[in-house]
Amino acid sequence: MRPLTSLARAGVTFTRVACAPDDTLDPADVAAAMGPKTRLVIMTHASNVCGTILPLAEVGAIAQRTRLCMVGGIRDMILFRESKLLLGFVAILGLAMGAAFCHNFGLASSADGTTPAGRVAVVAGLVVVVAIAVANTFGRKR
Repeated sequence: MRPLTSLARAGVTFTRVACAPDDTLDPADVAAAMGPKTRLVIMTHASNVCGTILPLAEVGAIAQRTRLCMVGGIRDMILFRESKLLLGFVAILGLAMGAAFCHNFGLASSADGTTPAGRVAVVAGLVVVVAIAVANTFGRKR
């Protein structure tokens, strides 16, 4: 929600669809919240707060029928115009490669805490992200 509230200060509007008291999400509620100005549906697949698995496929089908782009959390980024089988393969392959990379290069943390290499990788990643943001912010011709 933080990125959306930041975008709201820049004039972007969004509608938040609340879950039921039992932390479930009814895809019909998402469909009802879509209006003529809706351009994007953003949701996570699994809540890191309460552990609920949300109906990503069902909401994605609604978004696909209405020709909207469906985006999950950064780990779940899905564009429903592509093959679901291919997307599943790419997601699993990406997770496996990321886990192997972190394990082989000593980036993964353990019960003892983070590794020095992991901390360096996080700082390096933040530097790259900030550099990309600066380049995209100030490098564009207006």
